[in-house]
Amino acid sequence: MPPSGHCARCHGLPLYLDLAVLRFLDIRRTGRTPTAADFGADFPALLTRTLADLTPDERHLLRAVSLLDAFNLPLATAAAGLSHLSAPARLVERPFVRHNVFLTRDFNHICSRRLTKAST
Repeated sequence: MPPSGHCARCHGLPLYLDLAVLRFLDIRRTGRTPTAADFGADFPALLTRTLADLTPDERHLLRAVSLLDAFNLPLATAAAGLSHLSAPARLVERPFVRHNVFLTRDFNHICSRRLTKAST
């Protein structure tokens, strides 16, 4: 029997579930209650929606930090060639960036390398 629902839309990629959870958290952060219609998209559409929610500076920054295993705000700013900390400060508030006190750098990302590769 072929897979149906979310299983069929994920194309066998665990990243789909990561992005669906991130979408859920983003919707909840706005104060809106997520509905089933918010998750009816296939993987490419979900990926596009995730990246579309980023500002141009955040997308540029995401590409830059995807080359790093961990980063702090000054390192992210320098890697992206930005002159301000506002985009890195917004990016670290996204659910796919985690604060990690055990690293020598402050933040790491759970899927930005995979997001960036899939979006190009």
